[in-house]
Amino acid sequence: MNFVNNHDRMELNYTADQKFGNTLFKAKPLKRGEYENCQFKDCDFSECNLSDFVFTDCEFSYCNLSLVKLTGTNFRDVTQVRYYYKLKRQLI
Repeated sequence: MNFVNNHDRMELNYTADQKFGNTLFKAKPLKRGEYENCQFKDCDFSECNLSDFVFTDCEFSYCNLSLVKLTGTNFRDVTQVRYYYKLKRQLI
């Protein structure tokens, strides 16, 4: 029996040369895909699932990256300027 992984068949979004500012991505998530030469300024990515995204030549300035899921995410030549994040505390 063969199983098809629909996740691999999904068409990925490609976005280039865009500026995103003062955006709450938890309320309006980015489309999964590749982002090239994009700027993200004062954006809140907290608790977003950015798994399997590709960011190439992008800049993240003053962005909140708290508790972001990054499984399989690629950051290629990305600049991060004054970002902040919180680590999830776990009880042992």
